[in-house]
Amino acid sequence: PVQGIVIHTAEGGRNAIDIAKYLAKNPRPASAHVVIDNEQTIDLLPDEYTAFHSRGSDSKSLGLQIAYYASDWGNDPEYEKACMEMSAKWCAKKCKQHDIPVRKVTKNEWDAGVRGLISGTEIGGPIKPISNNFDWVLFMKMIQNELGESKI
Repeated sequence: PVQGIVIHTAEGGRNAIDIAKYLAKNPRPASAHVVIDNEQTIDLLPDEYTAFHSRGSDSKSLGLQIAYYASDWGNDPEYEKACMEMSAKWCAKKCKQHDIPVRKVTKNEWDAGVRGLISGTEIGGPIKPISNNFDWVLFMKMIQNELGESKI
């Protein structure tokens, strides 16, 4: 079963198609279920397949790559918000499909099997993490809005 969703930045620019092409031809073990930019969602693997994105959590999570660099987060609020909105739509669909609570979990909670969303920063692994500047509160609200569960 899917415990949750791990959010990463792809560390390869702003074009989801370019990131998807790289992951498709990449010789090292790195992959994701989806790559998302400000305009498009590129599904790469079915949910029941294992993506190599978070060592130790690959087989129990869905890997989402945002087409951006973690070090750039905070430099382009318009692009970042659009990426978050697109990502929230995908996450809402997956949360509903896999009964994943819309909540940010800590590393300790994740390790204990608590279901939710977590950053690649906290889990680590072969693909770079999401920025520490990522607005998790806003992102959770965006997902809730997509599900019609707005608490704003």
